[in-house]
Amino acid sequence: MTVGNQINQSANKATYIKTYKVNFSVQDNDGTTKHSAETTHYYGESVDLEVPSSALVGNKVAAWSSENRNDTDTETESSSKASGRIGSVYTTIVSGNVYVVAELESTSSPSSEDVRRYDICDVYGSLVDVVYSTDVFIGDIATQTITFTEGKEVNAKSVPLYSFDHWQTTQVSENRYKLVPKYSAKPTFDFTFVGASTQGASDIEYDTLVNVSFDTTKGTFAAWATRSNGKYQIASYNANYSFYACEDEEYVAIVNSGTAQNPVYVTADATPVTLTASAIDGTVTDIDTDDEDMLNAILTAKIKNFAPFISIERTVISSDNKQARAYMRITQGAAGNKGYGIIYRSGAATDEQMTLNYSGDTKTYKRIITTMLSTGQFTYTLNSSKGFTKDVSFRGYISYDVPVTVSGNTATLNATDYTAVKTTNKFSV
Repeated sequence: MTVGNQINQSANKATYIKTYKVNFSVQDNDGTTKHSAETTHYYGESVDLEVPSSALVGNKVAAWSSENRNDTDTETESSSKASGRIGSVYTTIVSGNVYVVAELESTSSPSSEDVRRYDICDVYGSLVDVVYSTDVFIGDIATQTITFTEGKEVNAKSVPLYSFDHWQTTQVSENRYKLVPKYSAKPTFDFTFVGASTQGASDIEYDTLVNVSFDTTKGTFAAWATRSNGKYQIASYNANYSFYACEDEEYVAIVNSGTAQNPVYVTADATPVTLTASAIDGTVTDIDTDDEDMLNAILTAKIKNFAPFISIERTVISSDNKQARAYMRITQGAAGNKGYGIIYRSGAATDEQMTLNYSGDTKTYKRIITTMLSTGQFTYTLNSSKGFTKDVSFRGYISYDVPVTVSGNTATLNATDYTAVKTTNKFSV
């Protein structure tokens, strides 16, 4: 009792009770110290540390952290951190040198209950990004680019043949939402049929399967061709042909007005037009000759033996200039295909620059294609995250074998055809 009474006597504390320092600082969210103080206290003493009211102007305490060090102040013996629903006063029991930090955040900073998760999806609903934000989006968002308060931007990609309409917002769970870009109604196309059982079709939506059937009263069917400005592209060797709509087109039946051995291919118009090599939209074959009789003989041999042709139905660049696409077709039902692909180049291009063996510079690119739809159609898409700064030129090619008879002599021709060069203009944005 005597010793205890002596210890508890304030005059004797310094003799019997060890003292430690309490270092207290207040820091805002960028680490700047707004208040600092160091005091000395006896072992076991309870100390209340309070954030000065001046430091709380526009701020609140986000967390308290405490570190206990040994007698020599060289090693950490224990540490703790408290956050959540806490106040501006912190109580510590002195058992060593104590370092306490009050961490502040702006009163405008959100609590966890205020933060929403936004799942950013593509047009198919597949997740492409995640954004955490205090922004509240409900219903449709009309702008193609969304800028979140925190600085993050998300942009709905432009899609060829479509126009962006809005972002659709759907709540997935509490504080979690899904954003999916939606696009305007599909464009529609019109079709005219010559030599078919029907005259045509109107207002057909993009990517809709369309069927054209040959009218057998028109003669002996040879092929379906598309016609534009007096130029032809051989689309199919099947009398009943189905294709996907991607452009306004006129389909003309090609019939044989000659014999099976000596065919003469003409259109099924009321006044038939004889099909010639010069009327093909592209090359009949890439050989060094201007002999029309030779080229017409090759054309006749190609159709007679169901050899493939390649054509471009359309090319398009998206309105933000970030995607360029070519819609291609190889003759459906063709035989002897030895390989096909696409050539592209930035800017307007000449025929010479758009060949497989061009070596004048390194700006011409060739790509082999290995897949197509059962309709003979396929697409090739170029993407640019920064956007195309020039127009884009496309050209298709196809290699094949075909037996050709000239002056009674027959030989197998190993050839390559090219489409006409199609240059698509970029948008001015």
